[in-house]
Amino acid sequence: MMQSPPTYQIEVDFEEDRLDRLRLLLYLTMMLSALFYGTSLLEVNGGIWLWPVIFVVAVLLLALIQRHLTISAWIFTLTMMAVPIYYLSTGELNIRATILVLLPVIAASLVHERDAVLWTGIITLIVCTFVAIFRFGLTETWLMMPLPILICIFLIVSIYWMQQSLLDLVHWSTDVQQKDTRRAELFYAQKEQLEDALLQLKFANDKLERLNDDLDAAQRVAENASRAKSIFLSNMSHELRTPLNVIIGYTSSMLNMPQMFDNRRLPSAYRPYIQLVEESGHYLLGLINDVLDLSKIEAGKLELHCSPMALPDLMRGVLTTSIALLKDKKLSLLPDFPDDIPFVWGDPMRVRQILLNLMSNAVKFTETGSVTLAARVEGDHVHIAVRDTGIGIPESVLESIFDRFQQASSDTDRRYGGTGLGLDISRRLVNMHGGELRVESVVNQGSVFTFTLPLATEAQTRDVFGPALADASITIFDENEEELLQAQTALVVEDETANRKLACGVLESAGFIVIETHEGAEALELASGLIPDVILLDLSLPDIDGWEVLRRLRAQPETQAIPVVLFSGYPWDSQAGAAGAAGYIEKPATSDEILQGVKAALALNVH
Repeated sequence: MMQSPPTYQIEVDFEEDRLDRLRLLLYLTMMLSALFYGTSLLEVNGGIWLWPVIFVVAVLLLALIQRHLTISAWIFTLTMMAVPIYYLSTGELNIRATILVLLPVIAASLVHERDAVLWTGIITLIVCTFVAIFRFGLTETWLMMPLPILICIFLIVSIYWMQQSLLDLVHWSTDVQQKDTRRAELFYAQKEQLEDALLQLKFANDKLERLNDDLDAAQRVAENASRAKSIFLSNMSHELRTPLNVIIGYTSSMLNMPQMFDNRRLPSAYRPYIQLVEESGHYLLGLINDVLDLSKIEAGKLELHCSPMALPDLMRGVLTTSIALLKDKKLSLLPDFPDDIPFVWGDPMRVRQILLNLMSNAVKFTETGSVTLAARVEGDHVHIAVRDTGIGIPESVLESIFDRFQQASSDTDRRYGGTGLGLDISRRLVNMHGGELRVESVVNQGSVFTFTLPLATEAQTRDVFGPALADASITIFDENEEELLQAQTALVVEDETANRKLACGVLESAGFIVIETHEGAEALELASGLIPDVILLDLSLPDIDGWEVLRRLRAQPETQAIPVVLFSGYPWDSQAGAAGAAGYIEKPATSDEILQGVKAALALNVH
């Protein structure tokens, strides 16, 4: 790092400069002394002997100045002062003698500081004047001395002023240099700080790049894990739904369709146990659906299929479905909504899922009293609420109940069952509809879960229903339903043997003539040759994908009008409607759901 020059360094430089000048003057004095002595110049009354003395003094001073500069300078100055005094005291008072008065002043200006020059000039003038007056008298001195005195005074003042100016200039230059040095030091320090900052920034950038690389690798691992999880859940869902479909289908058939078993009704002693098996199957199915929905939401793959929907009809269906949740509880399910609520914009299946989750949760935690499903129009939204008179929720855990696998207390799952997934999924689905699921509760008095849905705009309603929207509902079946189904044929295309037998048994019990196959290619041939009234099509076939089978059916003129009901273990896919499917039955399904899905497809085809 650069250092500022110390003050004494300037003095050292001046001293070395004076030393050089004094040494030069001494050499010059020796030369002039020898010259004057040899040519007898300036000889006045034996003055020739003065020059050898000056020569000797100069030689001695040359030997002394290296150790004692100040003493040598004063000796030299006094020697130069002795020259005019000697000539005035021994010679004549003339111009040559008076001019010599300037000699010590000039010598002092070269080897002394400015104050010494001033005092040398003053002393020389005073001494020379007194010597001249004493030697020549006042009158003659007055005539000859004023000019050399004025010249000497002018010279002293000039030298004093010049040295002062030079000293000021040196101090100014030194100050500037010191300031420049400080700036240079500051710049140097800033440069070091900047270099250090650059090094730190480079280190941080390298670290950030490493972190980004690690993050990319972690993201790839997470994406691979997410894909693996999705594939695993999808495969496991399919594998679990297949036996569940058999369990739920056959248990519901044993309970509700004795015609599948030669009209032999299930003994009453078996019914509670078979019903328990069916309920457990539905419970397990609900868990599978919740896990899949949550996985899709987290992966951003769950899409809403929004459309205008009649909320009162949907809510009445939810209340009807919720009756099965009551079991032996003395509860009242109360509707609290007008029938003239305008169309609401949302995904009907997901809104139904939200309401069923909230109703199930309310029934689960309410032993007596009522559960109310309410709706009111507020501005351009519908405010929906599920109120119960149950155990309530402590205020300290109101927020945590929306976290998955969380319950209000540690024994809630043991006493009431459930995993806590329903509320988490419901909240996320409400958020996807642009709303927010909220809860208010008082312990031992009940809870209220609320959310909002937007009303369908006129343009949205017109795009879906057209300008001539009718208020009347469509009648799917009437009193001639049996005649409609008489002698109708159904083609069941199902890969799993158990599911195929279940679907065939349900349809045969309902009066259908059923043709079955487990291959897509054979299904296409049977459909072209037999032209069945309806096709129940599985999407997972061993030879041809179910989507491809549906596409080929719609591409052939002879089969394009046959209603096709998709029968799949995967949730409703938006491409089903676009591909021309007349219905969709999600596995596992009860015998009633299979039969109603087929009937609905036939009714739509008739209309």
